[in-house]
Amino acid sequence: FDFAIVMGVRDYVADPAAGAVWRIRVAMTQVPLKIVPNVLSESSQGRWVMAKIDATWAAAAVVAVDGRPIDPIPVEEHGKIDREALLGVLDEGDRTIRVEGTLEDGTRFFAEDSVRVIDPARREP
Repeated sequence: FDFAIVMGVRDYVADPAAGAVWRIRVAMTQVPLKIVPNVLSESSQGRWVMAKIDATWAAAAVVAVDGRPIDPIPVEEHGKIDREALLGVLDEGDRTIRVEGTLEDGTRFFAEDSVRVIDPARREP
């Protein structure tokens, strides 16, 4: 699917080459998000990156980086995101992470935060 987010509304558009085009609009609420740590290194030994979502959520996943959709990476219990999976979709530099999910009351939400990805092996001595 190809999608665009405009003011918290998600458009789902089928591939026109598949012979069918349809659009569903889903209203979403924006909530605050803090990714910790906000600097990620390829050489780090940590297993998790934490998504501090400022709302009571029931389900969530990382769904986009810099506005580009990715295969969803689940946000597990207590806001844990698999560090290796996340680094696998991030290029070096400043990146915007988008999380989408469902609040406990059933409301769909989205949240964004920025992180910096560094690769110490590429640094000049």
